[in-house]
Amino acid sequence: MKLYKFLINPLLPVLSFVFILISGESFGGVYLLYLSIGLAHGGIHSIAGFSGIAFLLLSYFMSLQGGKKSISIWSNLSGILLMWISLFLFFYNDKNNYNISTFYELVPQIFLVIFFSISICFIVDNILFLLRHQKNNGYKMNPYK
Repeated sequence: MKLYKFLINPLLPVLSFVFILISGESFGGVYLLYLSIGLAHGGIHSIAGFSGIAFLLLSYFMSLQGGKKSISIWSNLSGILLMWISLFLFFYNDKNNYNISTFYELVPQIFLVIFFSISICFIVDNILFLLRHQKNNGYKMNPYK
């Protein structure tokens, strides 16, 4: 049961998202570095990425204070969706294929698979919780304690 609570914690997708390894032509690094650099220039992938992180952290702290779980679920789903959009836009807007080697090297691929696996499990858990408790919109429960 403790492993399950660990896997559904919103901090896990955030950590796996910011530590995705990106491999560039001359230098690479974790995705948090690319988000920070893009935010200084107003990059849409950075805005989406940091917004997704903010949504997940907001839902985590709301649930710790005993907020409504339904709001927390929608915040979780929005956060994960924004993170996926951030990664899609980051690679899609790379017209010169500067970061394409991320898809050819094993270690960055492993980090991408870890992030997508965690986020899919997180989405499934949130949707299942929403379906189980759809009649109780005001149901309060904190699965993170």
